Amino acid sequence: MEVALPAHRENAVAQVTREWLLRLPGLTGKTLTQLAKEIELSPSTLLRPSKAGTTVRLRPGTILKLAEHTGVPAPGLHYGENNLGKSAVVALRPELVITTNFDQELLERLAAGRPNVTAWTVHSRALDQLGILPNDIVLVDPDATASAGDSVLVHVHGGLDRPILRQFLRAGGADIVTTRSSDPSLHQVMPADGDRVAIRGVLLPHRLHLPV
Repeated sequence: MEVALPAHRENAVAQVTREWLLRLPGLTGKTLTQLAKEIELSPSTLLRPSKAGTTVRLRPGTILKLAEHTGVPAPGLHYGENNLGKSAVVALRPELVITTNFDQELLERLAAGRPNVTAWTVHSRALDQLGILPNDIVLVDPDATASAGDSVLVHVHGGLDRPILRQFLRAGGADIVTTRSSDPSLHQVMPADGDRVAIRGVLLPHRLHLPV
């Protein structure tokens, strides 16, 4: 049983998932029917939520399974637990947002001569195993070159065009970005090809945590 959402939020969730579904054929070269069969779903599971004006939304597990299969990041949906421990969509929120009211003098001091550093507020547990938690303020240097193990700001073209936080790694000669989360439902690995998945900055070691 899923957490019941207000009607306006149900519609918002349905619209976001529909937009994501409609991008998949262009990004994968496969129809929704083909993708559904490849992950052993009925085609109607993907076709019904893709129709204009739909209020039908995909289950969180289906979204994550499809994202992992296609390599196309899932929508910026946050998931929670209801009283039965079932995963449920509870909010629409980007992983992080730029912090416009950060103290400029403090920012310049922490940036230590890096001219283009910006402050961002985190709303995701994508890197919580690295100590980066929701409500943290992180500093991002867009001019830095990522090294293996760095936490990075990533932009995924063809998704919802929202920035995300990932860890940059090299595996078998390939560059990848990955989550490091205690929540297994957030697990995601993507090739950092510089085209569809582009690193836009490296996180500095400084982090500030605001009280909730």
